[in-house]
Amino acid sequence: MLIQRSTVGINLQELSPFNSEILFYLIIVLWTFTDAVTLTGSSEYAVPGTEFTLTCDVPEEANGVLFYRRPDVVIPVGSIQVGVGQCYNTRASPVPCTADVCSCVTSGGNLGTVFRWIIQPQTGDQGSIWFCRRTNLNLPDPDLYSDDYTLNVADGPGTALALLPSDTTYIRTEGDTLPDITCTANCRPDCTFVWTRPDNTNFTVSPVLFLGQLDRSEHGTYRCTARNVAGESTITLSVIVQYGPGDSTTLAPLQNSVDVMENQTISDATCSADCRPPCTYTWFKDGTDYPNPLSLSVATRNNAGQYTCTASNTVSQGTKDWNLIVRFPPQIISLGYTIGGADVTENGSKSLICSVESFPPSTIQWFYKANGTVLLTSPDILESTYTLTNAGCLDTGLYTCSVRNSVSTTAVTRDIPINVLCEPRIDSKIQIDYDFRLATTETLTMRAVFLSNPEPTYTWSFQGSPATSVTTLVNGQDNFAINNRYITTNLSAVSVGTRTDIRESWFGVYNVTATNSQGSHTLSFTASAINLVCEF
Repeated sequence: MLIQRSTVGINLQELSPFNSEILFYLIIVLWTFTDAVTLTGSSEYAVPGTEFTLTCDVPEEANGVLFYRRPDVVIPVGSIQVGVGQCYNTRASPVPCTADVCSCVTSGGNLGTVFRWIIQPQTGDQGSIWFCRRTNLNLPDPDLYSDDYTLNVADGPGTALALLPSDTTYIRTEGDTLPDITCTANCRPDCTFVWTRPDNTNFTVSPVLFLGQLDRSEHGTYRCTARNVAGESTITLSVIVQYGPGDSTTLAPLQNSVDVMENQTISDATCSADCRPPCTYTWFKDGTDYPNPLSLSVATRNNAGQYTCTASNTVSQGTKDWNLIVRFPPQIISLGYTIGGADVTENGSKSLICSVESFPPSTIQWFYKANGTVLLTSPDILESTYTLTNAGCLDTGLYTCSVRNSVSTTAVTRDIPINVLCEPRIDSKIQIDYDFRLATTETLTMRAVFLSNPEPTYTWSFQGSPATSVTTLVNGQDNFAINNRYITTNLSAVSVGTRTDIRESWFGVYNVTATNSQGSHTLSFTASAINLVCEF
């Protein structure tokens, strides 16, 4: 296509020699602009292994176009000819162009304006230089060349994807700060980066992963995906967030205590906690360790109490308490004296102590067994002390500790004695005859009754008159018999003196003296003849 003067609107006849020089350059520029052959690619970057179209644009129609790759400028890579309005691939023997090899835009006849050659570049073709040459023998310049075209071949991240720092696993404790982690790759064109959370949601469209201060919800695998037109690659990052059990320790069944009767079957107690790394579990009670789950099988009074489960890992530990309450009836485990034994001196004091094993605690009562008198009642205790103060002789006897709780149907009892030591004295409850009048040959019977503890010994004596001496009476002599008896239930000490076939000389005063470890006491009896008056 030739430049016409009228096209540019310049009157050549009016130009001076100087202006003619300007016109010459203008014509050169316009000619170059108009006839320029250009070679372009179908996109900014070719993708390796996929079709890429080189387009040779010919402003002035051409019979054919050749495509070259430098440095070879002799043998073309592609060749297209136009014939009878159709495009032909003349790279080898002429064949009509097919869509996967070549095409052109014809203007009818044997001319065309746009010629396309399809290549399949590989990564190694990056930076290769191409140009095209149009041929039209009917033009003043039958051959025109395009400027060089540099082919850019895209290169995906491939195996070049990396992390900075290079660690792919981070083990941190909850609350620690994770450094910023940058995803890098050599890509052409530049890659875009996306970080994906462990739950597969996109976290950030950035090469930098910023988590800052970690909590347990950020534990897991993070993926950085780098992609461009050539493809994509993914690299994974493992963030292990460790934490201790804290307050998460729980029991199964969800009971902090179990309340059962003795010998009842009980379920295992299993301790668990939320911790990373996994916790180990130990049960502890009274210096003894037990494995998890805690398996006691049958409830007994010996395994009752508080058990503590400790859940621990390398970060920290947590505890959970579990109580086994075992109910059982009372049992008296000891009954005794706070000091000494059963003996206590008259007007002294004696303390009894009764210790019980039971759950729940028992009501302890003290009784005086002889008459069932309630002496002391103490509820909800496991030990009771009863003190007898100002002890009297008649306080001697058995004392009963009686215990009962809500589990038992009957009371449990045990007896313990108190022995009050007292000197012999007249038993005020017993009426005694002290004066006897009788005839000779009759029998004199004298009954002396003392209150005494311990049992006394007895001495009988006789005195006929104040002027005569005292004679000790011996059992079985001079018609005198002594009969002694001691009743422990009421501390009654009885001594009966009997004189048969009494004579006149045996009238007088009879004395009986009772003696024990605490002292002695004497009773006097008077025997006189009928119608006679005793001189004492």
